[in-house]
Amino acid sequence: MICPTVHKNRGHVVSDKDPAFFGHLATRPLRVRPEIPPLMAKWPSGQVAEIPFWGRTLSHSVKILALVISLAASFPTAARAADTTAPTTPVVTDEGTYTTSTIQLHATWTSSDPESGIAEYQYLIRQDSTSGTIIVNWTSTGTTASVTHTTLGLIQGKSYYFQIKAKNGDGLWSAVGSSNGIKVDTTAPGTPGLPKEGSSTTDYDFDGDGSYTVYWAAAADAESGISAYEVQERIGVSGMWTTLTNNRTNTNFSVTGRLDKTQYFYQVRAKNGAGLWGDWSSSSDGVLIDKTAPSTVTTVTDDGAVAASTTELHATWTTSSDPESGVVQYEYIIRQDSILGTIIVNYTSVGLATESTRTGLSLINGKLYYVGVRVKNGAGLYSATRYSDGIRVPDPTAPSAPQTPTEGSNTTDYDYDGDGSYTVYWSAATDPDSGISAYELQERLGTSGTWSTLTSTTTATSFAVSSRLDKNSYFYQVRAKNGVGTWGAWSSVSDGILIDKTAPSMPATVTDDGATTFSTTQLHATWSPSSDAESGILLYEYIIRQDSTLGTIIVNYTSVGLATEVTKTGLVLINGKKYFIGVRAKNGSSLYSSVKYSDGITVQADTTPPTGTIQINNGVSATNQLTVTLSLSATDDSGTVSQMRFSEDNLTYTTPEPFTSSKPWTLPTGDGTKSLTIKFSDPSGNWSAPVSDTIVLDTTPPILTFSAPTDGALLGRQ
Repeated sequence: MICPTVHKNRGHVVSDKDPAFFGHLATRPLRVRPEIPPLMAKWPSGQVAEIPFWGRTLSHSVKILALVISLAASFPTAARAADTTAPTTPVVTDEGTYTTSTIQLHATWTSSDPESGIAEYQYLIRQDSTSGTIIVNWTSTGTTASVTHTTLGLIQGKSYYFQIKAKNGDGLWSAVGSSNGIKVDTTAPGTPGLPKEGSSTTDYDFDGDGSYTVYWAAAADAESGISAYEVQERIGVSGMWTTLTNNRTNTNFSVTGRLDKTQYFYQVRAKNGAGLWGDWSSSSDGVLIDKTAPSTVTTVTDDGAVAASTTELHATWTTSSDPESGVVQYEYIIRQDSILGTIIVNYTSVGLATESTRTGLSLINGKLYYVGVRVKNGAGLYSATRYSDGIRVPDPTAPSAPQTPTEGSNTTDYDYDGDGSYTVYWSAATDPDSGISAYELQERLGTSGTWSTLTSTTTATSFAVSSRLDKNSYFYQVRAKNGVGTWGAWSSVSDGILIDKTAPSMPATVTDDGATTFSTTQLHATWSPSSDAESGILLYEYIIRQDSTLGTIIVNYTSVGLATEVTKTGLVLINGKKYFIGVRAKNGSSLYSSVKYSDGITVQADTTPPTGTIQINNGVSATNQLTVTLSLSATDDSGTVSQMRFSEDNLTYTTPEPFTSSKPWTLPTGDGTKSLTIKFSDPSGNWSAPVSDTIVLDTTPPILTFSAPTDGALLGRQ
C-alpha cells in the first residue's frame, strides 16, 4: 500500500509513518471548518493530490484514515513522476591481491539511488582482465551487496575480476563497476640461498665483536612474489632454532650482542604474496664469536744498534697465539725517531712469517728507526704492537750549539734571584741527521770558578736549580749530543745571576698631607727612599687602607716605579673616616720590604663655599666698548678656588670653567646698564653666593647745539 504524506491545516505536515500521525488522530477529534485549507497528499512519485473537506466534522480518526487510503487507491501508479537517473556505478572490492583458493571468490560493493532506491544487483566474474573470459555470467544477488561464489575451477597464476551492476526502482541499470583483480597462487615460494655470515660475497667463520650481518640469496615466486623472510638462529650444532624476524623484506639481517666463544648458525625461508611459506634453506656453516685479541708478540729484534744500510731494515719476532680463531697473519710497521714517530712503512702483512726484510728504503743519516709487529686473528682482531729497541743510521756531523742560557725565564733573563731556586733555559740545538738525544748543562760560581756538570742526560731545554748561596753569582753553559752520541760545541756563557736573599730596607717615613683633608676624591703622600746593597731598588708600591693600618683596603698595592710620592685621584672617601697610606719597596730579586704607613689623614668634608668679588673694567661706571675686562678675586677655607661660572640675568649660567683672576668679556649690544653675576666653586663642589657688578654701555656720542646772538646784543665784558 502506498501511504502519502498528509499536509493539513496551518502548514503542519504529518507523515503516515510518524507515530504522531495516528496518536494525534486517536486522541483528539479533528473539526474541519470551511475556512480551513484542504488536506494535501504527496505520493512517492512526487504527484500531489488535494483532499477537500467542507463543512463537516470528523470526530473519529478512523474516518480520516479510511478517506486517505481510499483517495490513495484512486490515483494510478502511472500518475507519479518517473526516476530517470540510473544508480551510481558500484565500487567493487575483492579479497586482496592474491588468493590461495581455486574454488571460491568473494566480493563486496556499494551503490546508491536516492530517488527510487536499489531494486537488484547482478555480478559477473571474468578471467585475465575486465574484458577477459567470462567464468560466471550475470547472476542476481537481489539487494545483497556481497557475494561468495564457490565450486569454481580457478587456475593457478590466473587473475579474476568481479563486475557488478545495480538496478533502481524504475528499472534503470547502472554502469558496470569492476574490482582490481585477484590472482590465484597456490604454490609456495622457492627456497632462499644458503645464509652467509659477515658479507654478501664472503662467508666469515669468525667475528670479533658479536655484531655482524647474515646474508642470503633471494627466493623466487613467479605468481605473487616474495613478501617476507623468516630468519632463525641456533646456538651451537645442537641448539634449538629461534626466530629472529618473520617480516624481513631485505635479503640480510643484522645481529648484535652475540656471546664470546659461542658459535651461531642460521636458516631462512620465504613467504609469498599469497601468504604461503616456502621450505627452509640449508643451515649456514656457522660463525664463532671471538672477542679476544691474539697475544702480543713477546719480542721484536732488529739488527743491533747501528744499521748497515740506508735502504734496508730487517727484524724477527716471536710467535703469537689465539686459541679461538687462530693467528691468520703478522703485520710490521716502521717508524722514525720513536715508537710514536713518523711512519716510514705502514702496517704490511707477511702472512704467518715471523721475520721481514724491507728493502728500497730511504733512511736518513743519524735517525733512529723502530720496527713494530702486531698480530691479526681469524675474527679480525689485532694484538697490541710490539716494537724493537731501535736501530740508528750513522750520523757524520755533530749537532749545533744551543744559544746562550738565560736564568729565571725562557723569555726574560733575570739578573737577580731572591731564594736561590730558579730555572735555567736555553734554545734547542739542531741535528738534521740523528737529532738531539741529550743536553749537558754546566755551572760556574763567580767569574773565575771551575765549571761543574749539573746534568748530561736531560732532553729538555731547561733545568731547575735550587739552594744557591746568598750574595753569590752563578753562570751557565750548555751543549747538545746527537742521536749517535756525538757532542756539539758549548754555548756562550750566560751573563750570570746574583743571589740576593735580603729584602730591601723599609722606607723610613711616609708622610701624608696632614691631619685632615677636605677632599673626598684625592689623597697624596711622600716617602723616604729605601736601599738594597745587592740587587737595588726595582720599584715602590703604595696601598691605602681605611680606619687603621689593618683596615679595609681602598687601593691595593700599586706600583709607582722609582717615584717617592703619589697623588691618587678618583677616590670615594667617606667624611669622618681616617685613611692610611702604606709604602713598600721591591728589590731586583723580587723581594719586598716591610710596609711603612703614614700616621693617617681624616676626611673632613668642606661645606663652606668660597667668597669673592667681581669688577668690570676696575669698577668704572661706564664704557663705550663692548669688550671689557673682569677683575676676579675669591678665597676658600680649603685654600683653593677651583671653578667659576657667569650669568647676565642671574638665572642662566655659563658652563663652569677654571678660576682665573682676570677674564675678557663681551657685553651684549645696546646702550644701557649691563649687569654680570659670578659664582665661585671650591674642590668640594661648594658654590658661592652670586656677586655682581654693573657698568653703563654708552656708545652714542653727545650732540652739540649752537645759538647765534640777536641783533644789537652787546658781547664781551660789560
